[in-house]
Amino acid sequence: TLDPNGRGCDNPCRFSICKTSARRLLFETNIMTGRFLASALLLLLLRNSEASSTTLIDASGTLQKPALNSISNGIVTVINPTSSFSSLLGDDQKGEVVAHLQDNGVTLISTPGANSMQQSTKLLNGWGCAAASSPAGVIVLDGLETTDLELGWRDSRIGRSLECIFGAAVDQMNGGEKRVILVGVNAGVDVSESLKSQQEFLRGAEMIWGEVMATGGDEGEGVALEDVFEVRLVSIQSASDVQEVMASAMAEAPSRSSSSSILGESYTKGSPTLNSVITFPHEMVESLLICDDAHARHSRTIRAKLSSWKHRISRNFCIDKFGAQATSLYNSILQNYDQETVSVSGGHAAEYRLSQRAKLQTKLQNGIESLFTKQIAICETNAVKRLQRTLLNQRKKGDSTKANAAAAQDANAAASAIYDDNAAAVRSAAFAFDTSASDLEVPPLNLLKTSYSANLSAKLHDALNKFDDSPAAKLQDLMRVSKTANREAKIKKQQQGNEPSLEVGLGLTAMFRPDGYGNLQGFAGYSMGPHTLTVGCQNDADSPETISQFGGVRPPFLRVQPKLNLDVEL
Repeated sequence: TLDPNGRGCDNPCRFSICKTSARRLLFETNIMTGRFLASALLLLLLRNSEASSTTLIDASGTLQKPALNSISNGIVTVINPTSSFSSLLGDDQKGEVVAHLQDNGVTLISTPGANSMQQSTKLLNGWGCAAASSPAGVIVLDGLETTDLELGWRDSRIGRSLECIFGAAVDQMNGGEKRVILVGVNAGVDVSESLKSQQEFLRGAEMIWGEVMATGGDEGEGVALEDVFEVRLVSIQSASDVQEVMASAMAEAPSRSSSSSILGESYTKGSPTLNSVITFPHEMVESLLICDDAHARHSRTIRAKLSSWKHRISRNFCIDKFGAQATSLYNSILQNYDQETVSVSGGHAAEYRLSQRAKLQTKLQNGIESLFTKQIAICETNAVKRLQRTLLNQRKKGDSTKANAAAAQDANAAASAIYDDNAAAVRSAAFAFDTSASDLEVPPLNLLKTSYSANLSAKLHDALNKFDDSPAAKLQDLMRVSKTANREAKIKKQQQGNEPSLEVGLGLTAMFRPDGYGNLQGFAGYSMGPHTLTVGCQNDADSPETISQFGGVRPPFLRVQPKLNLDVEL
């Protein structure tokens, strides 16, 4: 025993010490080691301090106080506190969210974690630990056993509590300093020296973070766990471990904590992400991920196939057996999606599964229908061109038909023959279209040629009626007149006899080559009888190719080439 001055005393007495005596004891005694003495001093100070406790959320889940009355010098939230925390939080844990204000100004908030089973109270469903962790700079999550690390802790109270903490943090990300999560392991090996345990737990936490991000949709997309939280495993197996962990937590809390007012807002209003995390179990999130994965994979397949088809159609070519290929693609994509997601067809994600399937179906329908329409247009254009070629060939043969009809003095027979030929040309073009369009039909999407065949018939008859005024027909008539005129001139000349003749023509070609590199060129020509004049201009005098052609010197600015044409007929 020690007397009040810290010296030995022969008479045993009840031990008592005040803060001043504790400080003298710290400097004068050489009995205890520095680390143990510091922990003992912190324990004595915390035991003798009269920390004020305030119930924020009672056991029934009712919010009593939305925020702390006093300004806190940092907030540390302890989730699932075990008996090791009794020196700080009291011996009686009533399953409430309670704030404990310490002498150093740090506020400790104790709260039960999210139970892995569905509970009747809002507090135990995870809203309590999510709200209590919202303003905290450091979160101590207690109660992890080493067997959980070996057998899996995802579905335990620790896993559910982490889900809720992450869900509440998604809507509070503002790019500030990272917060700290200390996960206490209550029994087993010293996790601080086990790198494997740290890495395995961190991988599990990252998996939960990814599931929460997927549940929250686009909110926080692309944000990694390490950008928001620093997760560590710590060993909490005794009261001394608690003191050491809490001393470190209270030292880090002030710079990382937020306003305590967000506790009440988070509990009453919540956030879409947190509501989704608590409402839907992670099994549903896994189901959503299965649907998303299947949807993304089949979307890539659709995009690749349609892109290759679009490239060929852009060159005015039809896809060989397009109808059969499109039908096979449509059926296989939907059947494979159904098979890959059949495991979630009867769960909470059944509606989401159907919505993702509908997206795939719509993407297939729109893509295939667009390609079908473009190919039908190509077939219609080919049919009209086929009709025009046939009519041109018939016009070439029409002269002999008319001559024979005139010789026979039977105009009706000539008109009947032309009518029959035109009708046969229309039927031939329509048949060619039907044959091509038959390979394009996709029955599952009701993409049939029936309506297009009726429209084509009208287009063919319209092209037939307008054919005589078409440029192709006029050009053919002009060529026929020119041919007839030349034939008549030749016959007339033969009738008149051949007389020797000589015709002289002068041709003059001039070329201007100013400075430049050949980016400007032009030609102009004029003819008058046998005489011709051609003038050209090209600014390539500085071009290396041109200079090399002239032996390394610049070409002349103007070059004139005369030409004499002699047309001798004997």
